[in-house]
Amino acid sequence: MRTSHRPAPVSSWRTRPPNLLQRIGRSVISATVALALLCGLPWLLVAAVGNPLRHWPDLVAGDISNQVILAALACLAWILWAQFAVAFLVELASAIRRTPMPARIPAVLASQQWLARALVNGVLLLLPVTVSSVAPAGQALAMTAALPSTPASSIAPADRGGPTTPSSAVATVVVAADGARTWWDLAERHLGDGAAWRDLWTLNAGRTQPDGTTLTSERIMLRPGWTVLVPADPGAPLPPPPGDETETAPTQVVVRPGDTLTRIAAEHDSGDWTELWQANEGRSQPGGEVFTDPDLIEPGWVITIPTSGTADGVTRPTVTVRSGDTLSRIAADHGITVDKLLAANIGVAQPDGDALTDPDLIHVGWELALPDPADVPPPAQTEPAGPTGGGEGPSADTHEPPTDTSPPTSGAPSASAPAPADIPPAPPTSDPSTEQPAATPAAEPERGEVDGDSATTTPPAVPIAAFAGAGGVLAALALATLIGYRRRQFRHRRPGHAPSATPDDLVAMERALLAAGSAAAPDAEFLHHALHGIAHLSAAGDSPPPDVAAAVLTDRDLTLLLHTPRADAAGAWVGSNDGHRWTLQRTDPTGYQPARRGWLAPPYPTLVTVGSTPAGEHWLIDLERAGALTVSGDRKTALGLARSMVAELAHNSWSESVEVTMTGFGRELAAMHPERLTHLDSAATAFARLRRHRDATADAMQATGTDVLTGRNSGVAGDAWNSQVLLVAAPDAATGAESVDLGREPARSTVAVVTVGEATGTASRPRWELRVTEDGLLSIPALGATLIAQQIPEAEADRLARLLSFAADPTPVGDPHEDGRVHLRGNSGPKEIARPGSLLAEPDSTYLATTATTTRDLQCLAPAVSSQHRKRAEAADTSLDADFAAWHDPDTPRPRIALFGGPTVRVGNARFSAFNVEIAAYLATRTAGVGIDRYASDLWPTEPDIVSQTTVRSKVRTSLSQFRKLLGTDPVTGEDYLPRNTGKAAAEYRLSPAVLVDVDLFDRLRVRGQVRGPNGLTDLHAALELVTGPPLAARRPGGYGWLADTPIDHHLSAAVVDLAHLVATHHLAHGEPEEAAAAAQTALRAGSSEDTPLLDLVAVCHAQGQVAQADVYIRRIMANHGADVEEDLPPRTYEVLLRRQWLPPAA
Repeated sequence: MRTSHRPAPVSSWRTRPPNLLQRIGRSVISATVALALLCGLPWLLVAAVGNPLRHWPDLVAGDISNQVILAALACLAWILWAQFAVAFLVELASAIRRTPMPARIPAVLASQQWLARALVNGVLLLLPVTVSSVAPAGQALAMTAALPSTPASSIAPADRGGPTTPSSAVATVVVAADGARTWWDLAERHLGDGAAWRDLWTLNAGRTQPDGTTLTSERIMLRPGWTVLVPADPGAPLPPPPGDETETAPTQVVVRPGDTLTRIAAEHDSGDWTELWQANEGRSQPGGEVFTDPDLIEPGWVITIPTSGTADGVTRPTVTVRSGDTLSRIAADHGITVDKLLAANIGVAQPDGDALTDPDLIHVGWELALPDPADVPPPAQTEPAGPTGGGEGPSADTHEPPTDTSPPTSGAPSASAPAPADIPPAPPTSDPSTEQPAATPAAEPERGEVDGDSATTTPPAVPIAAFAGAGGVLAALALATLIGYRRRQFRHRRPGHAPSATPDDLVAMERALLAAGSAAAPDAEFLHHALHGIAHLSAAGDSPPPDVAAAVLTDRDLTLLLHTPRADAAGAWVGSNDGHRWTLQRTDPTGYQPARRGWLAPPYPTLVTVGSTPAGEHWLIDLERAGALTVSGDRKTALGLARSMVAELAHNSWSESVEVTMTGFGRELAAMHPERLTHLDSAATAFARLRRHRDATADAMQATGTDVLTGRNSGVAGDAWNSQVLLVAAPDAATGAESVDLGREPARSTVAVVTVGEATGTASRPRWELRVTEDGLLSIPALGATLIAQQIPEAEADRLARLLSFAADPTPVGDPHEDGRVHLRGNSGPKEIARPGSLLAEPDSTYLATTATTTRDLQCLAPAVSSQHRKRAEAADTSLDADFAAWHDPDTPRPRIALFGGPTVRVGNARFSAFNVEIAAYLATRTAGVGIDRYASDLWPTEPDIVSQTTVRSKVRTSLSQFRKLLGTDPVTGEDYLPRNTGKAAAEYRLSPAVLVDVDLFDRLRVRGQVRGPNGLTDLHAALELVTGPPLAARRPGGYGWLADTPIDHHLSAAVVDLAHLVATHHLAHGEPEEAAAAAQTALRAGSSEDTPLLDLVAVCHAQGQVAQADVYIRRIMANHGADVEEDLPPRTYEVLLRRQWLPPAA
């Protein structure tokens, strides 16, 4: 287990000093024990044995008697006594002379020295009362040598972790070789009382010295050249140390038998037991258990008492690590940099006793402190810190407010802008604590390795501001849309053709979407279930959904801020006493019923993200509840926020009925989702459409006698309750007045107007005004909130829209597989090229009459091959059979990397973290090798400067070194399974051919089986047996962005479908439907969304006379395409259904 070199909380050091009676008692006991050992033991040995050496001649002569044995034991006792006496005298002399006590005395056992030191400390405890000239050893620092110094490059500047006291209150002194070397001496000199040394230590705890050593214990020996903080005025009171009056550190309480959360809360004055539960829920406890039930705590568990606040009344925030979290994701979610988050937590002891030492390894239940965004240096004027309306935005790691801005706590309205009476105050949020920046910890280099460029060009890191902060939900929703489009493209793919490739200029956007979207998928899913669940719970309770004004999502819960108070919270929702808030914990049931999703519309289709807090709160507002809303201030930031609103409305799963119109901006966004988004040049036309919809909604409300939320939940009046949102940039007086007029309705309507910029020449003001700054801060007076605005720069909006538009087109497909030529990986000799032979040797008419194939399929998948080609292919891969046997051998020492149904890695008893599994998958798909720069940019896509860190001392090379150790060494050759690139120019990392990879075996078996013709069927079946699930399906959240430019998962899925279709076609033509069904089911097991395996199953059912089951598969195909007529089907699908006369009657 790793140990922490971070100081314990200050409160744990500032314990109450023992009273006089306790000190006297301990001193007397220590003196008695010391005298007994130093004087009593020799007296006892002399009295009982005398001189043991007189029996030496008997021992030499071999005359062993009881007296000789007793004398030998006495000699051993005298030796041990002498060692202890030396240790005691040395420790006593060091304490009296106030010199550092040695870490280890030669020829003395460690236990003896420890005992001597403990007795000396106890004996001298009484001396400050009687002899002021002697510094007590028990209260002086100089007891042990300092811990080994951390390399200077891996620690923060010298004042990291030090107190934040005013410079006028303290002074810095340098420790001299001939000066004070203990805290006692320093306290005597600067405080006038050596007994006050602990206050001086508390003031300096955690400070880092010039040589890199951090003051983590008062026992560390002070060294010449170190600096110590002391009061500037000896007569003035000592400044409050960090974590004391200024910042209270959390207290750790060990549970005793009979304890309850209520009792612990009462004993420590920490308020209600629910505060303890919120602070400790989900934390790991001793024994591997997790705190999941507030009514069940076990003796020995550790409970954290929350801090009582700081001098400014603001609680310092922390984040509890949850499943799937990474430092990069947490940093992006809170608008801070990874380096600052790492600096604030490196070495800090965690609840499970471990500590953060590896930036790529954090555990569920850990508590990470959030640094203050005020520590972030202000950006250059040429590139604002927040994402802007045009051009490239900054990365998620740099999206922070400037240092000269101190936003008020978003939980309370400012004095200048009180919240209206009908809007509830926002739940309290927390400002981040102040931390000094620190450098990323450096790792030891891999000796002898040299830098080399990859054979492929390293893609430039493109920061994506759209997915920073609260943009993760947008990323997850857009990723879900992209995946849906990809499935449709696969349904239009013909066998033997590669999937369509993402255009080069859009690869970076897809990489960011893959990383950010997978990491934020749980947030999007929770919002989806909770917001749809409100509709289902309300319908079940025969009551309308609550009238929501805004919502706040955290990693623990979702809070709805109600416009109209409601005390009857539905389901697991918990209402506040005043009825202004409903809260749902993430672990509670949402009430969502998937089967009823199509029957009930979500109640808040215009609920959209506007910003986040550094503490990780994700804020959303309901546009139709606001009615009219103005975003004023910096124009670039305002337009970026408007684009973010549009992008979310285009993809939110609860906004399916929304129509969004843009005028004055956003032309590039319209292609993102044409069904929902429209761009108009004429603002007058847009307003006219909005007025007509508002009037239609008013007529429906009057006709049905109901309001919008009730009507939407009951389904009366059809689509009269659909929402329309208009966003207008650069409004004039007329449009400004009309915007306000449309939003004046006191009741909720189905229209909303967002005006970007203040209208000139009008005195009308909307009810909701949002103001943004150039630095990316967003203030919402109606909610009393100050946030980091969510934005999408124009260039990013354009790339995201073009990516989704490209994927939405089902027609583009890649080229055929180079006329069937496939590169083989041979373990002996150079790579060969083979032309796959034909397993389908019968005339085409045979297959067209009995299977679900086409003439083009047969030409592409089963061309003829010469015997010479077949021999060359077989000779190129002589080790295939041995490798395949080793894959299934449970005792093989060779590493096995499975991408199907994984990825997973098996190497003996080695345990691979999720990040190491990703490294394995990455290297397994880079059979030609990869350079260090490309490796760094692919595995750390959210760190634009990661390539500059690929020096010998970096986490990049350390990750490879650790992965190499996990893979181990080949027992046959004695070489590493991940060979080093020692001494090679342009060196690349490449797995040894001895490493077994399932997709590699799949490809080799497929190729050999195809070139063998009918004799290769065994190989093809063996290849399909390797397919245990979708390729690369179990991905690390936030990882695998490199699949954007090397979509090996798409190619593998296509290869499995093609091979399964080839095998199924062969078996159907030979009257073997069971084997054909097994092949088609393998394609479905690989996650295929294509029509090809379903058509193969239709053919199987007809061959077996199961016409009804065949119709089930055909209806499934039609439903996949949303097809009502045959024209809706892909050409190949329609061709097969028509030729085999399988079209349903409706078609």
